[in-house]
Amino acid sequence: MIMDGLKERYPEYEFYIEKVTKNNGYSYDGIFVKLDDSIPYAPIIPCEEYEEALACDAMTLEEILDEIDKLLQTRFPLKDIPVSDFEKIKDNLRVRVINYEKNQKRLKDMPHRQFFDLAIMYRIVFMIDDNTDAGIVVNYRLMHTWGVTEEELFETAYHNTFHGKEARIRSMYDVLCSILMEEGNLIPKDMKDDEKMYVADMGGKRDGSICILQKEMFRKFAEEKGCDIYIIPSSIHEHILVLKQRGVDWKELRETLLNANENDVLEEEVLSEHIYQYVRETDEMIDLCVEGIAKR
Repeated sequence: MIMDGLKERYPEYEFYIEKVTKNNGYSYDGIFVKLDDSIPYAPIIPCEEYEEALACDAMTLEEILDEIDKLLQTRFPLKDIPVSDFEKIKDNLRVRVINYEKNQKRLKDMPHRQFFDLAIMYRIVFMIDDNTDAGIVVNYRLMHTWGVTEEELFETAYHNTFHGKEARIRSMYDVLCSILMEEGNLIPKDMKDDEKMYVADMGGKRDGSICILQKEMFRKFAEEKGCDIYIIPSSIHEHILVLKQRGVDWKELRETLLNANENDVLEEEVLSEHIYQYVRETDEMIDLCVEGIAKR
């Protein structure tokens, strides 16, 4: 019904339904919009929420089509962007980190490099407005069209991702206070800062876990605190940092992480099941869950 309605509104485009595979094997049915035979990508409309809204009479078909129409109006201008021209598109390249094992099928078609139990992959990102972006995953076909190597991709995307930007570290107390205030709640008088747990991200609400590639951030933080730092990859959006002090057991931290991954974090937002450590004395990051200890 939704696709038939779109065909009536946009007779100049071709629409088809196909399963979309996202992070960690999470998949959903999406409506693809074929813009032109010469354009190597297609806007995707996720259907699940609209289908549910239609089934329970939360929205009418016309309301759904109007909402999709607004979405598509932000995507259609992207068809004029020269994706096949590396020189014109390279400033839009960004890195992203995902779980290596959980994304083996996707990674077979994507240039990437391994970082501990994670994979660094590449996306073309276009900002639609201050809070919304659209992305195209770089696959081998596109990389070969550009005539570049994975090393060139990494250097360009890494520079773009972090140039002029700094990862941030906030105390867990500050993060919780911000959430409470955003929700219009008062901060409990008995809530105290234990000064042991912190949150590291890139200052936004999405994909902040890339800050793990910024070892200098951990170096500076460890020097400030005078101790090693445990790094808990809590989701694709951020990491939780815990000071390595007496009474803190990384194996207990891992049990907490595994429990959160299973019960609290969305399947498509799980990042890792491993605990890392920044070692202040040697200026290394290590994966504590790897026999023999993997180092970076």
